[in-house]
Amino acid sequence: MTKTVDMIKFANTWISDIAPMARLILEENKDKSRICKVLWNANVGFEIGEGEYKHTVNLADRVCSCRTWQLRGISCQHAIAALCHIEQEHEPLVEHWYKKDTFLKAYSHFIQPIPNMKIWPKTNNPRIEPPEPKPMPDRPARSRRKGKDEPRKKYGKMSKQGVKQTCSMCKQQSYNKKYCKVVGQSSEESF
Repeated sequence: MTKTVDMIKFANTWISDIAPMARLILEENKDKSRICKVLWNANVGFEIGEGEYKHTVNLADRVCSCRTWQLRGISCQHAIAALCHIEQEHEPLVEHWYKKDTFLKAYSHFIQPIPNMKIWPKTNNPRIEPPEPKPMPDRPARSRRKGKDEPRKKYGKMSKQGVKQTCSMCKQQSYNKKYCKVVGQSSEESF
């Protein structure tokens, strides 16, 4: 409620019919238009030179080849240079959504105050409950599911099934280096 009132008060402080932000952009474009060179076809078409670039402006369609005028709705520096060349005002060509009337129309609908929730009248209607949470999908599987006829081996690793293991110290089969008697003796001797 307070934001609506603040925006109406803000709109009443505007100096002109155009929003302050749009007026600021318009003033910047007016300063930039001073360096533009204008060629007029004596109708609604203009060729505006800005350094090494040339832009075309059509005042009847409100179109400039730089496309800033169409995108913003505020006259670009090329359009302002064209309007100054034929001695016309550029403020009326600013789009209506930057005008004070449109701004006030947006904030013309007021939110009505309501009493505290404890003061609300009781009702016999059933209580509205939130919907039950839906189970979210699980994480995607890391690998594809294999068919019944495909082997279940992991790719990249070879199986050690059927390979005879030998100790690297004593070269005997059937146990690892971890359980070797030779290693145990050499470690006891070192202490």
